[in-house]
Amino acid sequence: MKQIVLASFALQVIATSGFGQQEFDPAARARTIAPYIDSSALAVAYVDVARLDLDAFIKLIAEVTGADVAEFSKQRDEIRQWIQSFSAAGARELYAVLGTAFTPDSTYGLLQGSYLIVPIKQDTNLTALQRLFCGERNQRIETCAKLGNVLFAGWQQQLDRLKQAKPPRRAGLTDAFQAAGNTPVQLIVLPTDDQRRVIAEMMPSLP
Repeated sequence: MKQIVLASFALQVIATSGFGQQEFDPAARARTIAPYIDSSALAVAYVDVARLDLDAFIKLIAEVTGADVAEFSKQRDEIRQWIQSFSAAGARELYAVLGTAFTPDSTYGLLQGSYLIVPIKQDTNLTALQRLFCGERNQRIETCAKLGNVLFAGWQQQLDRLKQAKPPRRAGLTDAFQAAGNTPVQLIVLPTDDQRRVIAEMMPSLP
């Protein structure tokens, strides 16, 4: 029988040395993002920004993409300042939902089927967060809006979809976070039942 299961990838090399580490609760991570995963989503990336080792992260991205570390290093100070502003606004973690609902638009750097979700709390400075993601210095994200207990940052059309549609159930989401462990960055591949069926039908039959 052909089966397509959730895949969870943990990037442990980019953790800081335990700085600001919080209790690991995979069920809480799954509950936080589940309402905001629409039917077009193929994967979810999780980032605990407070534990991110920026230098290790840049090195990892360079290795994966085959680019020169020096090219990424030019933006290191700008990224570090962004992280400081993110933390100062009372935010700690974010999710990137990677989808295929729309085609890329040349005006913005974010795929229209993808978007960012930032959990917010009572003491979170929502205005500062919105300015950070959708301010004058960031023209790559079309809209930012409070959606339930999170800040949505992405495309207006995608925001409308989330408001109108009930997200499909993604079985195994908690297990996928659990399997990765308490790492600062995770990538969860989570096809829907329909996507699983299509992928399974495309796979060759093995002896």
